[in-house]
Amino acid sequence: MDLGWQPFVKNWLQKLPRGMPDLGRRHLQLLFNHSVQRGLDFVKRYSKYQTVPAPSMSLVACLCNILTAFLDFMAKHGGFGQPGEAEANTRLGSAIEIPKSKFDLSLVI
Repeated sequence: MDLGWQPFVKNWLQKLPRGMPDLGRRHLQLLFNHSVQRGLDFVKRYSKYQTVPAPSMSLVACLCNILTAFLDFMAKHGGFGQPGEAEANTRLGSAIEIPKSKFDLSLVI
């Protein structure tokens, strides 16, 4: 029985550094929901070009590991901003924005 990648990501999000604001976790969840299945479908569509096929869960786990390293670095170097800063920006009317293109997503990641 295949549960897909969503439970894995949900569990991974819960294990992120404590200093990461909840708004950041929700934003990451939105990015995953918006992009991962599309990326996996793309890889599946062009799998004939892969020298060594990679299972979908391996790709998602690799993405999570890369992001974990990046977020750990940010946590150790004060990269999450001031507490309440993101919430204040949200109250001022700025919404969480989903990147519109692959280039925008690469800038986020």
